[in-house]
Amino acid sequence: MQSRLTLRRSPTRLAAPLIGLFAALALGGSLGYTLKPATVTSSTPHVVVAPEVVAAATDPPCVTTHHVRAC
Repeated sequence: MQSRLTLRRSPTRLAAPLIGLFAALALGGSLGYTLKPATVTSSTPHVVVAPEVVAAATDPPCVTTHHVRAC
């Protein structure tokens, strides 16, 4: 009687790439979160009001109609 060797495929060949993919995603996500730039503001915003520019004497007069200014 002859004995026959049967080879069973191991599921690690299928599981190894999946585990590697999940490990790469987890590592990339944690490094991305850790190395992201800080968005901290340490002071309150300032409002700067610029003075209105006086038109030159040679400019034509401006007309304001329905809150629209046309010069």
